[in-house]
Amino acid sequence: MFIPRQPFEIDITYQDEIPIWTEEALTLHKQGLWLANALPLEVYNSKDKNLLSLRNRIFDEILESGSKTFKSPPRAKEALKTVLINLSLAHQLCQPVRYSRTRSNYVQGERYAQIFFKYDTLIPIIDALEGLGYLEQAKGRSEYEDKTKGWQTRMLASPKLIKLFRAYSLNNTKFFTRPEPVELIILNREEKTKGGKKKKVKVSYADNKHTREMRRELKTYNEFINQNQISIKIPGSETIDYQFLFTIYTNLKNGEFNLLSVSYNELFIKQKLSKQTSIWLSRDTIGDIYSTNNINNIIIPYSIDTISSTQYIPNIQSLSSLPITRMDSDISNDNNNLYDNIDYDLLWLLSEKYRCVMEEAKDNKKILSEEFLLKDIGINHLEIKFNKEVLHRVFNREDKSFTSGGRAFGAVYQRIPRHLRKYIHINNEPTVEIDFSAYHIRMLYHLKGIDYQDDPYIKCGGEEYRKAFKCASLIIINAEDEKAAMGAIHDELSDNNIPLPKVKNPLRWMVNRFKEAHQPIAEFICEDKGVELQNTDSKIMNAILMSLMEKGIVGLSLYDSVIVASQYEDVLRETMTLEYEKEMKFRPKF
Repeated sequence: MFIPRQPFEIDITYQDEIPIWTEEALTLHKQGLWLANALPLEVYNSKDKNLLSLRNRIFDEILESGSKTFKSPPRAKEALKTVLINLSLAHQLCQPVRYSRTRSNYVQGERYAQIFFKYDTLIPIIDALEGLGYLEQAKGRSEYEDKTKGWQTRMLASPKLIKLFRAYSLNNTKFFTRPEPVELIILNREEKTKGGKKKKVKVSYADNKHTREMRRELKTYNEFINQNQISIKIPGSETIDYQFLFTIYTNLKNGEFNLLSVSYNELFIKQKLSKQTSIWLSRDTIGDIYSTNNINNIIIPYSIDTISSTQYIPNIQSLSSLPITRMDSDISNDNNNLYDNIDYDLLWLLSEKYRCVMEEAKDNKKILSEEFLLKDIGINHLEIKFNKEVLHRVFNREDKSFTSGGRAFGAVYQRIPRHLRKYIHINNEPTVEIDFSAYHIRMLYHLKGIDYQDDPYIKCGGEEYRKAFKCASLIIINAEDEKAAMGAIHDELSDNNIPLPKVKNPLRWMVNRFKEAHQPIAEFICEDKGVELQNTDSKIMNAILMSLMEKGIVGLSLYDSVIVASQYEDVLRETMTLEYEKEMKFRPKF
């Protein structure tokens, strides 16, 4: 019905031994907030015996009900398994699952397909689950029914199914894994919707020597990266925002992140006791709610109404003196230890923050960008490992084949806020990041045979407007025309809290001033040159990563910069210089 809290069953009560939503959950459900942030239906791998047992039980119920028949029961069972995994994950992540009920979206044989199920297999399974009371749905609507926004259909596990997740030990994320991407080389084309908006659509292509070589190199690189440990160690004195906080929460739950260590301060204890009285219980007392082999005692939040007189409620003074630190090793693959290396206090804290923000949010974007110190939510230190960092390359123009775009995306570290990158570690070593200075601007000058050495941003508007032009320069170069550039500049400056220049018609002034300051490359400005430059810089970046890998050095790609362990700083600088010079015939500037 609504986003659950930690532990997940806290939104469920019982009536005549039948699990139902609490009044609070029903009230929140009526607000409709749960519809907005949904997970896409994904394919996961799992051979977990408990999952297979639950799947078989429910499939037998579907057949016995007589509501559905299937041409291929094995395929239907696989579809059911996929739906159950998605519903379990979504319940734990406080979100519903979104999926399409449009038949044309279920096309087999495509290069990028992961949802291999036919429409006539998947949709009947979902509807049968709804008929048996195992899930609830909010049917989607097209943009033509509601001109503001279209929705894909949402589904959410019901209390009846959540009870079974618990009974079958599936109220965790350790019983499934995310498969590797089906395709590492992606080709897009740009289409316009009936509403006039642009969207990118993946298109098939014929393999050739070039695509096979790119795929082979990426696969080798991905395997190399995942033999090493990429982590981030964030101190409590650092600033983060809610968007990144919830990225941590989501990825801890779906297995993309692994918690290595966390330490709390007194504020965490006060928050916990003020919100829900925390009770220290032994593992035996916890029973089938949680189990862990790493610690003898863990904190479990209960509402005050459930506390009996025999349960011990700790004193805030005694708790605040405890060394509240968790240090965890790598996640075990042993399914008998499903709850190893999970810090339920951290999940409780993050889920509470998520719930509060989502309930009160009238402007999600504004709230999610709100910044605060990590220690101000009760965390003194947080160390997280990134799992399964897999890059894929994206080319953006079908008509130009593989000559437009080509940058590598997909790694979690690429989505880390810039100011936090300095805390990234490779194999527990601190790192350094080196970036090409004014990358695309200098590339344009080098294409014209000019070795440009000045600061390109100061030349546009002096020191006063340097930050604004640095923020806007890529937009001006990449834009299809001046009108598109001005709209995008306004949004980019606003998102980065950079004021517009204090001149008449500031957006047009910025575009014109950029052209005047860089007259030798004016022919490229606002002429959709960006995708060609991205293709060139993707070749340079790929060559850098491959060269470092041959030396046994992990390099992390950030489009115009690279991160390596600090001891390899000189090697990285030499490699970046060499590979850039090979492609552009000029030395880069850092």
